Amino acid sequence: MECPSCQFHNMPGSRACVRCGTGLDLSGVDFVPPRASGSMAVRGVRTRADRAVTIAGNFWLALSNQIHLAPFNLRHVTAGDLAASIIPGLGHARSGRRETGRVIFAVWTASLALTCLSVGTNWFWLFATLVIGTHCTTINLLLMDDLRGLSIPRRVFIGMGVYLTLMLLVYMPVWWAASQAGTLYTIPPGVGGRSVRPGDTLLLSSHWTRRPPERGDLVRATYPALTGNGMYFYRLDTVDRIVGMPGDSVVIRKGVIYLNHEPMPPETAPLDALPYDLELDLVCPENYAIVIPSAARWQSTANADFAVNHRSYYIANRHMVPLDEIFGRVLLRVRPLTRAGAVRPAPAPLAEPHESNSPTTHTTSASPG
Repeated sequence: MECPSCQFHNMPGSRACVRCGTGLDLSGVDFVPPRASGSMAVRGVRTRADRAVTIAGNFWLALSNQIHLAPFNLRHVTAGDLAASIIPGLGHARSGRRETGRVIFAVWTASLALTCLSVGTNWFWLFATLVIGTHCTTINLLLMDDLRGLSIPRRVFIGMGVYLTLMLLVYMPVWWAASQAGTLYTIPPGVGGRSVRPGDTLLLSSHWTRRPPERGDLVRATYPALTGNGMYFYRLDTVDRIVGMPGDSVVIRKGVIYLNHEPMPPETAPLDALPYDLELDLVCPENYAIVIPSAARWQSTANADFAVNHRSYYIANRHMVPLDEIFGRVLLRVRPLTRAGAVRPAPAPLAEPHESNSPTTHTTSASPG
């Protein structure tokens, strides 16, 4: 406390100056310490945040000290053995452990086969993870003798490095190349007919295998939304053949398609038979393709409690697909395995309707709308 007479700084609590004896006035002194700024909740959050930062910093320093405790030298394997392990088991065989290498290669090959067989199912990612995990374990087993004596944090650090290296140098490039060669498409309910059924998984062309669509291509396409005649039809996927390109004349009479006044060859016709009572005269405009939906969908439309004029309107307009709504050619069927391979037309056409049950035919010129 400062003396008002001689300005001497006395000890706190003194009642008189020790130099000049002047009495000190203690009435203006506040003995209550200043309060910290902010509410109690804010101060608690700051305190815990400071502690968390301190603990994280100490952990990182300790981990860094463990990892950089000593250099990691290969003494029991060579760099060539590691490079050969890009194929699991080959590095073990190269280093003299041939039996172990054979077992590892067999396990990895079986995992890879299960992954290929599970394409298009929910099991695919499980088996793909098993393939990568087996590969990482293989390299860690190869390094096992060199990893002995290292601290656990450093082993974890090396294991993560092996995983990232395999992902960046092997599996991600393979996945990218596969996606550029083809993409998978599973037929949803309500799409397809007797040849391509709901639930089938198809392999479609992608960037490397893509080319401009041509007549006769089996493609995945989307019909635009259709409004008219008091009805609204949503956008709809289809998988079928292109029967007409811009400028083509397509005439349908009693289930038979005439392309430019000539009967269409079976190899370029739709996969399934068309309704026997369908009669259309179509001219394909620019930037469109004619893709006739399967007979199964025609019949489902006819049985959907539509009046005859609604069905006729649907038939007359639901065959035009913009070229930019064609998403790829069908290369082959992947699943189910019992029907895997090339997609071929149905072995037999649908039965023709009886005359008494035949709805009124409808003839029209094609229009995109």
